[in-house]
Amino acid sequence: MREFAQTYVQLANQAADLPAEDQLRLKRAHDLAQVMVDGMYRAQSTPFLCHLVRTASICLAERQPRVVVEAALLHATYLLHRFRNTRRHGLAARHAARLRRVVGEEVEALVRTYGALPFDSPEDVARHSAGLAAASPSTRQALVIALANELEDHLDGAMLYGGPARAPDALQARALECSLLAERLDLPVLAGELREVFDRQRSGGVPDALQTGHRYGYELESGTSWRATFPERVLWWLVRTARRLRSGN
Repeated sequence: MREFAQTYVQLANQAADLPAEDQLRLKRAHDLAQVMVDGMYRAQSTPFLCHLVRTASICLAERQPRVVVEAALLHATYLLHRFRNTRRHGLAARHAARLRRVVGEEVEALVRTYGALPFDSPEDVARHSAGLAAASPSTRQALVIALANELEDHLDGAMLYGGPARAPDALQARALECSLLAERLDLPVLAGELREVFDRQRSGGVPDALQTGHRYGYELESGTSWRATFPERVLWWLVRTARRLRSGN
């Protein structure tokens, strides 16, 4: 199993051989993703940004075009409204405009394609495999991101730490279809890694006490953050001002 980046520094080091302009574009995509998913977590209590970075890292390891790597960093943009407690909204014109402004029309279009891609069931994956010959280039690229996302989901046995695990038969069916799709996309190493992580999940287990209790991704609820509320900021400003007046500064 290959090792992949989970932080910006690791991803930047992985991308060190890319042209300087591509490295700068990757940084812009990361900076946007950082703002976009602030306070959001996977069901396994992993910061969502780590998931985005590692998905992009997998695409980079597979030597995908720069557009695919950038889109992988932002692939969940139009899906964040599904998170529990989230204050995000679904696709809106202002969101698309912001993406186009920061990362360009080609990346935004690929993120949009990914967001509309059916990939929830083994049957969805099988249909993509069957129709791959007629798939558009953007659909094929979105499928690469979907497979990278699938691998990232299962790395570290992460799926065992969230909500109820899938039934063994369902896992086996999904593993088969995802690995077959990866092979048909000419990604044999990724296909092997998908089989490996699914095998680990089928054979592994985590005590209930160690599970997070979250079935789906979530956003921290208002009041659970260490960030000061508006009244707290006003009070701190008044205290600081009073201290300055007393000291004569």
